[in-house]
Amino acid sequence: MTTDQSVTALEHHENQSVTAIEHHESDLRPITLTSDQSVTALEHHESDLRPITLTSDQSVTALEHHESDLRPITLTSDQSVTAIEHHESDLRPITLTSDQSVTALEHHESDLRPITLTSDQSVTAIEHHESDLRPITLTSDQSVTALEHHESDLRPITLTSDQSVTAIEHHESDLRPITLTSDQSVTALEHHESDLRPITLTSDQSVTALEHHESDLRPITLTSDQSVTAIEHHESDLRPITLTSDQSVTALEHHESDLRPITLTSDQSVTALEHHESDLRPITLTSDQSVTALEHHESDLRPITLTSDQSVTALEHHESNLRPITLTSDQSVTALEHHESNLRPIMLTSDQSVTALEHHESDLRPITLTSDQSVTALEHHESDLRPITLNSDQSVTALEHHESDLRPITLNSDQSVTALEHHESDLRPITLNSDQSVTALEHHESDLRPITLNSDQSVTALEHHESDLRPITLTSDQSVTALEHHESDLRPITLTSDQSVTALEHHESDLRPITLTSDQSVTALEHHESDLRPITLSSDQSVTALEHHESNLRPITLTSDQSVTALEHHESNLRPITLTSDQSVTAIEHHESNLRPITLNSDQSVTALEHHESDLRPITLTSAQSVTALEHHESDLRPITLTSAQSVTALEHHESDLRPITLTSAQSVTALEHHESDLRHITLTSDQSVTAPKHHESDLRPITLTSDQ
Repeated sequence: MTTDQSVTALEHHENQSVTAIEHHESDLRPITLTSDQSVTALEHHESDLRPITLTSDQSVTALEHHESDLRPITLTSDQSVTAIEHHESDLRPITLTSDQSVTALEHHESDLRPITLTSDQSVTAIEHHESDLRPITLTSDQSVTALEHHESDLRPITLTSDQSVTAIEHHESDLRPITLTSDQSVTALEHHESDLRPITLTSDQSVTALEHHESDLRPITLTSDQSVTAIEHHESDLRPITLTSDQSVTALEHHESDLRPITLTSDQSVTALEHHESDLRPITLTSDQSVTALEHHESDLRPITLTSDQSVTALEHHESNLRPITLTSDQSVTALEHHESNLRPIMLTSDQSVTALEHHESDLRPITLTSDQSVTALEHHESDLRPITLNSDQSVTALEHHESDLRPITLNSDQSVTALEHHESDLRPITLNSDQSVTALEHHESDLRPITLNSDQSVTALEHHESDLRPITLTSDQSVTALEHHESDLRPITLTSDQSVTALEHHESDLRPITLTSDQSVTALEHHESDLRPITLSSDQSVTALEHHESNLRPITLTSDQSVTALEHHESNLRPITLTSDQSVTAIEHHESNLRPITLNSDQSVTALEHHESDLRPITLTSAQSVTALEHHESDLRPITLTSAQSVTALEHHESDLRPITLTSAQSVTALEHHESDLRHITLTSDQSVTAPKHHESDLRPITLTSDQ
């Protein structure tokens, strides 16, 4: 190649710029860049042993090294290294001169390479992972921001009094001590797993969002002028917390078997206190404290005693929480949620409201509501056998039943049932009076219960799952919106000519035929798995965002005035598609072993055509068609022939794509990205430009460029 050739991001000669060259695996080729070349986002992966020599006026931006990259990097004093990222066992030393900045230096796994920074360098967002034993020495004028340590990082950190540590995050068994001087701030210090390192904070330091995970046994001592916000403790954190009377504890969250007592003085507030698993620690709140959104999980047996002036909002209990709750007549319980086998009785006085009461699994506890109480969004899960008796002036909104809920529901004629959701084998009959409306009725699994709706009732967003064999009979004045069917729903649907079917979704092996009249529209029809049912649409119907999944073999016949937008086919969809000359196919996506041929007329455009896995189907495009962002995955062996008027933008090939590409002299290849072991030849004519080809792993493919490129 001559010096006047323009090759972008490919070969390396004088007057050429290399943009975003990416090398993967065992690419041993040396790179020599002249002083007027820029290397942007040079990414090296795996065992790339090739040396890089950059001259003093070159910039290295976002240089990323992965795995066992042993190649040395030498940067001159006027070069900047931004966001250098090293992964795995990168043992290569980095030497930076005093005027270079290191931003977001990230080290992973067992990176043992020392870093020496001069006093005028800044280290921002240094991230260390796994067993990084390398010491970091920072001078007094350097700042360490968002220093993150993972796993067993035993390296000591010494910070001078004028350095700030923000969002230091330690993971796993980080035993390294942290010593902060009195003028340093620790923000969002997060410790994970068995971090036994003590933290000593002076009286003028603030600890914000201190999060401890697993078996963190380290004591925390806070002076009276420190604030602890959103302290989160996980697992078996046995460390005591002592807060002075002027400290606030906000969103204190305890997980698993946290047995540590909490003592709060009368002027402290506990907001959103969340306890998980078997937290047996007693909570004593004085009469002027408020408990908001107190959440208990699993087998929390701890008693709660609230005085008459305290409010309990969104109290959530999970699993086998057997603790009694006694509320006085002036307390309100909002969004009380009970999970699993919560057998605790709830006694509510006549002036209390229960909103969004949710019960899960085998909650056998009776609920007695007085006539002036409202039950909103009552949700029952699994085998909830508890009877519900509602007075005639109560409303049931969004009542959701799961699994084998056999409890009968009797609603008076003036009650409304909104968004009634039934799951699994709910065999309970529902009897609605003629003036009741059923909105968003959702049925799951093997719900065999018949639904009888009067002619003045509407069914909106009716969703059926699994093997729902129950017939639905709708009168001519009812509308079915967003009807969703899952699994092996064999039930026939008969719609009259004035009904609309919107967003009809079918899953798995739904063999039920659909017959739509000429004035019905099918929007976003989604079919999953082995849906073999034929669809016949009349000429005035539109099919938008038709999505087919798995082995959908059903033929689709569209008339010439129908549009197919975002047609998505998954898995082994072998069904042929025949489009007339005035139809447009936008964002057709094919997955897995889709062998169906596509024939497009000369006035059709194919945008963002995406093929996945072993798609062997040929594509023939006419000279007036454009292929934008054609993406091929896995072992796509299909040839592509493009005419001279077609442009290929951002052609991306993955894995072992051996298909040849032949481009005519008027075509441009922009941002050609090749992954893994792509051995395919690229032949470019003399007037073609190659911009930013990205090569991954063991790309051994030759590139032939003519002399004027």
